[in-house]
Amino acid sequence: MVKELGEFHKNKLRKDGLQYWCKPCSLQAVKHSTLKKKNCPEFKLKKKWFSLRDRCNNPNSKRYYCYGGRGIKVEWSDFVEFKKDMFESYLDHVEKYGRKDTTIDRINNNGNYSKENCRWATIVEQQNNTSTNKILTILGESKTATQWANEVGLPSNAVRKRLSRGWSAEDALTKPLKKNQFG
Repeated sequence: MVKELGEFHKNKLRKDGLQYWCKPCSLQAVKHSTLKKKNCPEFKLKKKWFSLRDRCNNPNSKRYYCYGGRGIKVEWSDFVEFKKDMFESYLDHVEKYGRKDTTIDRINNNGNYSKENCRWATIVEQQNNTSTNKILTILGESKTATQWANEVGLPSNAVRKRLSRGWSAEDALTKPLKKNQFG
């Protein structure tokens, strides 16, 4: 018989009763401390939970000024609630894009961390959804300067440099580069 003990099962089949198993990933607890970072999806999710809470609630956090300092809050009251809302979609995203390319993203950058405002996104998707992006609208279509640069085949730093010099969006994206110059 297996008895639950916190996040681990205690295996009563062993005489010493000291064999524990991680419920979400079935790793033996003895191995869990070294393997969990690589293999346990719930551990990874919990790490993301602590990270987003830290940047919203801890004024000593390196990125607090971008989150809590701007009034961004975490609407989930605890990890159990966060896991209930986000774990399944997290696993789906990890399966499709891998753990390294799975980040939590607020759809509305000025909104709180909540089920309605969060999604799992790739690093590129998240970089295209930051408050510092320059959005250009050309012929009714809006994209970031980097997305437009990629579409027309120009280096994104050349397009950004041109825009910072006062070029129109159309000129920044359509004028050819001079040899050995970024525009």
